[in-house]
Amino acid sequence: MVRQVARSGRPIDVEVSVLGAEPYEPYNRLMLSEVLAGRADLGGLTLPAAPAGMRVFAGRPAVELNRESRVVVDDLGSEHPYDTVVLA
Repeated sequence: MVRQVARSGRPIDVEVSVLGAEPYEPYNRLMLSEVLAGRADLGGLTLPAAPAGMRVFAGRPAVELNRESRVVVDDLGSEHPYDTVVLA
């Protein structure tokens, strides 16, 4: 879903925050084996630049999920409020 939103290039009417422990931009892990096997291009792994309304926090893992207050806390203590959370 994040990939579809990012590729559309259109502003979105919701806020999307992507937190990840890895220090680089998110990529399509499902395609990694295809790239390593030479059946797909490395460029197919990466997401396009985030459109307005989408924030990517590379190197910022979620360390706490407070369902009562509907907040995800990252490793620096920053709080990210949510309506819907997807853990992957």
